[in-house]
Amino acid sequence: EARHQRLELIRVLEKGLRLRDIGVAYQPKVDLASGRIVGAETLIRWQPDGGEFINPQELVLAAEAGDRINELTLVVMETALIEGKQAIALDPRFKLAVNMSAKSLSDTQLLFDIMTLLGRYNFPAENLTLELTETAKLEDNRIAPQIAALKARGIGLSIDDFGTGQSNLEYIEKLPSSELKIDKKFVQHMAHSEESRAVVRATIEIAHSLGKVVVAEGVEDLEVAASLRAMGCDQAQGYLFSRAIGMSELLAMMGGGQAVVNA
Repeated sequence: EARHQRLELIRVLEKGLRLRDIGVAYQPKVDLASGRIVGAETLIRWQPDGGEFINPQELVLAAEAGDRINELTLVVMETALIEGKQAIALDPRFKLAVNMSAKSLSDTQLLFDIMTLLGRYNFPAENLTLELTETAKLEDNRIAPQIAALKARGIGLSIDDFGTGQSNLEYIEKLPSSELKIDKKFVQHMAHSEESRAVVRATIEIAHSLGKVVVAEGVEDLEVAASLRAMGCDQAQGYLFSRAIGMSELLAMMGGGQAVVNA
């Protein structure tokens, strides 16, 4: 049954890639000091043929199994770049984040295609951040020149889900990122776990000592947001501020010019 579901999902994915109609939404990233939106993470929010929403994680796994993950990345990115230019028009410093498998860094064709999209839509490279996720160790020596090429263009790199899987201190060394995202598991346990608070505090200190911006994921209540701000965390995202929303709703929130929440 699981195999049948995976094959059906691959079939639906292939149709979506062919029609290029895979939907996305944006979860705002909020500056904890001011409460203002400074960027957003692009997330898959797709209802094939108007039906039920597809689970994004299952879709990504199906794309990997069907060897279509790079194509999925480009389809999502193209939509994000087109829509994201509206946010940059409101705030030239706005950072748009798109998820990408760290393994894809070794694919020169994918990176060439990303550069091509940036040029096609006249999207400033310095306003794009690639959020790199991985569960396996990075041992491919080919990623070094690719990272150099991305940094030369001004594209930002972010280590996603830090503290889980293989996203650990080794990643900080191998991936000279400009941003580090603390996994929501640690953030959401802060309220009742001294161990989680210690992990979050230490992660912020390490990242700052290396000159990185720190983003906390999964922030859902004011107490946690206040604790993160006291620790010096730079940015946060989560249901306290906003769920993943369409670009028009994001633009309305940004255009209001008000703090998203007074934590």
